[in-house]
Amino acid sequence: MEPDRKPQDVLEVLFTAAVVLVGGSFAIVVLMVVGGLVLQQFHAPVTNASLARSVAVEAESAFLDSELNACSQRENGNWVCDVGDQGGSGSYIYDVSIDRNSSCWDAALQADGGETPGEERLSGCVNHFEGGWWGLLFG
Repeated sequence: MEPDRKPQDVLEVLFTAAVVLVGGSFAIVVLMVVGGLVLQQFHAPVTNASLARSVAVEAESAFLDSELNACSQRENGNWVCDVGDQGGSGSYIYDVSIDRNSSCWDAALQADGGETPGEERLSGCVNHFEGGWWGLLFG
């Protein structure tokens, strides 16, 4: 025979389960945020797409995941990047130089075809998770 359960016992079990569920969920969210912040700091390889995204993030482009953002390497080792403007109706063209020992870069505005004036100088580093929701929250 099963002993009779009091309503108090059932409420205690439900309360304990709720505390464990909420506490576990909070711990998972904290681990994801901290892990994302740490992973975001690791430099990524410089490619046409990764550099275009990095410059677009620093230029506050309206289109982070767009083919409108494009970089190509010149013969002198520098890059030219065309990124969408903040309003989404124009673009900025930057001359970009990469630091030889890292994925960090400096850019100078070459042509401003943006709806709003573009920044004359930008700098940044190509990082993992750049401009994604981690970048939007913590970048």
